[in-house]
Amino acid sequence: MTDSCITGIIISMKTRIFTILLLFVLCGALSAQSAASEMETLLASETITWAQAARFVLQASEVLVTSNEEDAFWYAAIRKWLPTNAQPGDTARIDGIALLLMRSFNIHGGVMYTVLGNSHYAFRELVYRDIIHGRTDRYQMITGEQLVSFTGRILDKIENDEMAALLYADERLALEKRHELIPDSFDFGILFNQFAAGYLIKADDVNDDSESFFEYRANLTPRVSFILGDIGTFYISLGLSAGYDDSFYHVYELLRTEMFFRFGDLGFRVGRFNYSDPMKFVANSLFDGIQVTHTSHRGQFGIGTWFSGAVYKKNADIMMTAAEIEYYNEPIDRDDFFNTYFAPPRFLFAFDWEHPSIGGLVHLSTAATWQFDGTAVDMDQKFHTQYYTVRAAIPFNDFMFTAGGSIGNFISVLGDSIASATFIGFDRFSLAAGLGVNYTIPSKFHSMVSFNLNFGSGEALLFRFTKDASGLPFYAFVPVTTQYYGEIFKPTLTGYTIFKLEYSARFIEALGASVSGSYFIRHDVNASPGNLVMDGDVGFGESFMGAEINTQVVFSPFSDVRYILGVGAFMPALGNNWPDAKSIWRISIRTTFGLY
Repeated sequence: MTDSCITGIIISMKTRIFTILLLFVLCGALSAQSAASEMETLLASETITWAQAARFVLQASEVLVTSNEEDAFWYAAIRKWLPTNAQPGDTARIDGIALLLMRSFNIHGGVMYTVLGNSHYAFRELVYRDIIHGRTDRYQMITGEQLVSFTGRILDKIENDEMAALLYADERLALEKRHELIPDSFDFGILFNQFAAGYLIKADDVNDDSESFFEYRANLTPRVSFILGDIGTFYISLGLSAGYDDSFYHVYELLRTEMFFRFGDLGFRVGRFNYSDPMKFVANSLFDGIQVTHTSHRGQFGIGTWFSGAVYKKNADIMMTAAEIEYYNEPIDRDDFFNTYFAPPRFLFAFDWEHPSIGGLVHLSTAATWQFDGTAVDMDQKFHTQYYTVRAAIPFNDFMFTAGGSIGNFISVLGDSIASATFIGFDRFSLAAGLGVNYTIPSKFHSMVSFNLNFGSGEALLFRFTKDASGLPFYAFVPVTTQYYGEIFKPTLTGYTIFKLEYSARFIEALGASVSGSYFIRHDVNASPGNLVMDGDVGFGESFMGAEINTQVVFSPFSDVRYILGVGAFMPALGNNWPDAKSIWRISIRTTFGLY
């Protein structure tokens, strides 16, 4: 369960449950006691059937009042408010429930939902409308708690926005069960993204010349997915990237491509898919791999292994050594494709555990991750690492507090092979930590203030394999996949402390905006100075690198179309490393169109 879902359930679930209970009592001719008992049973259900879901949603929307679950199911099925391959006793999925909610509450959608009106675009509409939060998989089985939460959010929006009254109930129909519902599981789509930005390094006086440069990126991503019977799904997506950054380029990619199966509490995923640790400090990228999960009241356990060597290098973002950084920035050589296209071969093994609500309050995620170097170098130069990561999220009224970190350890290997290797190097550790506070401002529109602090250790020389680089207990935190912190000035976490304050608002469904400010402090003079070429001694000097401010205006007239206008600047004069350097300004436009 996602953090946003947890926040919504804990903060306002009592109000929503009361509202839905009242509806059940008034509309269903139920006693308060029996309605409360039914609600308690539903909230405790790990899975629910299509028939249970249909009765609950139709009664909550006042479309059909009945105590017979199968009557409710066939009422919805006849009107194509459920997936065509659904059966009353089958376990319900989130995408099908999204369609049921959209139809039952007569919610209008974007262009693609209006044209096709299927469960895929219904799910996208409810994500767009903030009914379904976060990284929820549209194919996952829905719990009773989620059904109550999603329905409650819709009722909240109807009340808060003074939408039209609930639909009048149609006359009940005498239904004859159909022996077979024709499957309609095939789904396809295409996503088109464009990003263009112009940069200006403003002259300080009349004797200096201003400098400017430009970049452009375009991504076309077609995808196909379909359901594998009642137990699994298949998904494949391709990518065509083109752009200009000093020179023109184009790249073809195989993106997310996976099969997922569920057998009761067990889930099995194989193919190319994203893996990330709880803090996204260690790894957050596409890998080829296998993962097995088990879900119970004790939380979700996962174990898996992944490999990076068959992924395009700029999708894997692996730059653990100086040689890999240089290789990452090299253009693809068509005459030497296999040695210039693929990411460095790194093997990951991870064990994860996540509990959505310990004590009804704390969302806890943990992971142990091991990385093994598969590059073709001498055995004693292998760069193996291991990490232990934990993240906790605690909602309190309108606040969400998050905190966590990752402790890493470098393992040097001695010997002629892995089988005869001796693992050493446990005398010092690396550290990354993060703290976040989000405050949802009570207002007529959705708005939030957030503060984030991230820290990465960096005392020792980056990529140095000797054990005696320093007498201090921590060396540089080197993640498996690289992330950049900042929009214009882009340092990695290694050797930095980064503060970020942001305000975001969604004034109406189609219009939102945000403004953020970040400050960068480098506490390791050997840490990367980021992506900028500045005046002065780059990579040396003082610790305060400067500040960045960035504003965005988001216009999304439909859930399928989005425009983002951004204006920002990095100001090194607010630090002491490049006090005489000029500010860099950027204006950008990002467009997204999804037949998706």
